[in-house]
Amino acid sequence: MKYNTTPIKNVGDESFVGKFNGVEFRFEPGEERFLPTFVSEHLAKQLEVKLQKKDPKKNIIELLNSILGEEINTKTEASKMTFKDEVDQHEKDFKEFQKKKTEEEDIKRKKAEEILNEDNPE
Repeated sequence: MKYNTTPIKNVGDESFVGKFNGVEFRFEPGEERFLPTFVSEHLAKQLEVKLQKKDPKKNIIELLNSILGEEINTKTEASKMTFKDEVDQHEKDFKEFQKKKTEEEDIKRKKAEEILNEDNPE
């Protein structure tokens, strides 16, 4: 894995939706997820702020400690690819990209043809 992992738990009694880099993460009450540490820490702060607004008497440190678990060392060294291997992988990935793009264009063309046929029945 590319990152270390830290569990994050919604210790509140309501659903929580946090955002990181424009991506929403939804947690039901009591739900625990295992995310990259930097994401968990960011979302934990958002959850802490939400819970603190509901109960300002809560101790922030204790609250954060109840939200975040211990970091798990899951980061591994990236494989050391030769430049040639990287280029080969790039070409392979690009072929997949092209294939997907062609498939998407085919679907759009077929939908357009269907619409035209609906508007102009024979």
